[in-house]
Amino acid sequence: MTKLSALLIALSLPSFAAPPDWLPSAVIYEVFPRDFSPAGDLNGVTAGLDRLQRLGVDALSPEFTTEFLGAKLSGSRTPLKQFLLNQTRVAGIGNIYSCEALWHAKLDPRRHGKSLSWKEAAKLHKAIVSVLRRALECCLHPAPVFRDPNWWFQGLEQILRVYQREGLPCKRCGQPIKRWEQGGRSTYFCSHCQK
Repeated sequence: MTKLSALLIALSLPSFAAPPDWLPSAVIYEVFPRDFSPAGDLNGVTAGLDRLQRLGVDALSPEFTTEFLGAKLSGSRTPLKQFLLNQTRVAGIGNIYSCEALWHAKLDPRRHGKSLSWKEAAKLHKAIVSVLRRALECCLHPAPVFRDPNWWFQGLEQILRVYQREGLPCKRCGQPIKRWEQGGRSTYFCSHCQK
């Protein structure tokens, strides 16, 4: 179920109705970011629709090309990690996947977007798409069980190379993974091989 279809279902509910059990709450939470309470009477639907309309290009859509990413990065003074987390630029990249994509592309999360060469932007694009596709593959087989409070993207930890590995050796060069806060979120990276 896509965010849009979940929102359309939510919009079709009477204003006093709670979302049905079969409507994945994770999707509703995605539409109403950083509001981890149940959508309840959906009073915030208008605000949610507003946010949905402001989303950037989906990172797995055909519109998300190397050229698109390169153009967005070329004028950005924002550090790469924060750039990737900004859902109005590119939608669908969260904290975990931004750390992983930057590791795969061998890019320092603190670098500014405009400092990347065209080749580095292409590597980042390839890494983003690859990380997201691998995450989907491992997280959808078996299918998610949103009603199970113990279910958490089982198998995801098998593809993580840097996220939540502070102090552990980098899987590429063996140097310890570092962590610091960036934009209020934990950022994991290898200072030796991410430049």
